[in-house]
Amino acid sequence: MMQFSIVEQIALVVFLLSGISFFLYHLLIRLKIVLKGKSNFSIDELPKRLKRVFDEVIFIKKLLVVIESLLVYFMLLLCMDLFFLDS
Repeated sequence: MMQFSIVEQIALVVFLLSGISFFLYHLLIRLKIVLKGKSNFSIDELPKRLKRVFDEVIFIKKLLVVIESLLVYFMLLLCMDLFFLDS
C-alpha cells in the first residue's frame, strides 16, 4: 500500500476543505437569493418549483461541470503516472 508523506497529506486536506467550503459558500449565496424572493408561496406547479430549487440550489449545475472536468483531468494524470511508473 502506498504511503503519502506529511506534505502530501496536508495538501490533500487543504484542497479537500477548500473544495467543500467553495461548494457551501455558493450554496449559501443561492439560498440567500431564493429567500429574498416573494413570500407568497402558492401551491400551483409545486413539482416544477421543487425540481427547479433542486437543480439551481442543491445540484448547482454549473459547478458540477467544473468539478467533472477537474476529475477527468486528475484521472488522466493518475493514469499517465501509473503508465510511466510501469515502464
